[in-house]
Amino acid sequence: MSELGSSTLVKIGEKEVICRELTVAAARSLFASTRSGDLVTDALFKDVRLTDIELMTNLSANEIDEMLPSQLHLVVEGCKKANPDFFGFLGRLEKVEVKA
Repeated sequence: MSELGSSTLVKIGEKEVICRELTVAAARSLFASTRSGDLVTDALFKDVRLTDIELMTNLSANEIDEMLPSQLHLVVEGCKKANPDFFGFLGRLEKVEVKA
């Protein structure tokens, strides 16, 4: 089954970034992946790693590296809009970790 899911278009200047809804398999892959060891990649944003942005959008790693954090913040918001269930799951996990 390869139907298109939800997507959100984010304009950054002249660039159009497509934020795509993750498949269940892609979400599992994100959770199974380990941290890169690069603090900026792993922790610049609270809810998403820079490598996750690459999977959720049409941006390459090089394009992400050339963007400003304020621009990437807009992309992350687009990713959240395209993936409400995924980010809701992250929020629920965070609550469980805080209680533990």
